[in-house]
Amino acid sequence: MALAHNMVIRSLNSIYLQAPHITTTDEKDFCRYMLTWYTFLHIHHTREETVFFPAVEEMAGEKGIMEVNVQQHRAFGDGLGRFKVYLEGILVGREKYDGIKVVEIIDSFGALLVQHLTEEISTLVGLRRFGNNRMGSVMKIAEKEADRTMVCPTFHST
Repeated sequence: MALAHNMVIRSLNSIYLQAPHITTTDEKDFCRYMLTWYTFLHIHHTREETVFFPAVEEMAGEKGIMEVNVQQHRAFGDGLGRFKVYLEGILVGREKYDGIKVVEIIDSFGALLVQHLTEEISTLVGLRRFGNNRMGSVMKIAEKEADRTMVCPTFHST
């Protein structure tokens, strides 16, 4: 999980740093890169909420044990949604690419996202109190789900 979170943070950093410097020629390709990042993150959080967190709750016998993480997803969700809508608008010609606007949108959710990605690791480390055998079964569920779903679509030139 720490590796996936690190990939999300480092990719977001690359977007944030490069967005103001993208040339007209590269705008659509860069938007596809950003949408691929968004898709990865969206799939990751959706699967956490629908598969992994319920498995943790069942293993722990504690309803709501991962609720703080779900609430953190909600905290940055609106900004992340604006990011997606803006990028899709660029790709269909409804919006004009503006690197400063990309940075501003990221500023609306980035700090909360990074805080969440950092704190969730501590939450997961805290689950070791349930022992390796019990956590191992949950991790196998998470790994199987990741293998099944962590495939991002290819975005074609428009």
